[in-house]
Amino acid sequence: MYEALYHSLVDTLPLCLLRKNLDGEYTFLNKRWCEFFCVEPDELLGKTDFDVFPPELAKVYRDGDMQVINTGEVYEDVEEITLPSGETRHISVIKSPVRGADHSVRGVQIIFQDVTEELRLAADLKRSEQRLQALLENTSAVVYIKDAAGKYLLVNREYEKLFSVSNEEVLGRSDYDIFPRDIA
Repeated sequence: MYEALYHSLVDTLPLCLLRKNLDGEYTFLNKRWCEFFCVEPDELLGKTDFDVFPPELAKVYRDGDMQVINTGEVYEDVEEITLPSGETRHISVIKSPVRGADHSVRGVQIIFQDVTEELRLAADLKRSEQRLQALLENTSAVVYIKDAAGKYLLVNREYEKLFSVSNEEVLGRSDYDIFPRDIA
């Protein structure tokens, strides 16, 4: 009963899960992991990263495994991988020790999820912010943005020059905090 419950849980997780023994042999792969790599579990059980990935990548994975095995501590990273299709993806990886009843490390459990889209969106946002910043710094127009309560969220250099104020003096404040009431 407990084994069925375990498999039901790990096969429905929205995460990829893999377990390896101390020799780096795959001892468990959940359904999501197999779907991600387009393989069947029986194709990989008993194999190692060196059977599945290019040697330089397999070495990186094994080094991470050994860090967990030797220290007993959790390892986290974002790694770039190449799928069998040739597509490059980025995954957020958490490796943790698998312990036996005597608390000794018996292997490594790896949980990961694909964060490629999130990283792409973050990079797109950063580029957009850089373009906005360049525009604000190089325009001769006075530009400012306020929130619904009338508090300044952004002012450009032209605004600072026109009103002889610094960004720090303005952000988070309203016109009533900065100017005399009759002008505000």
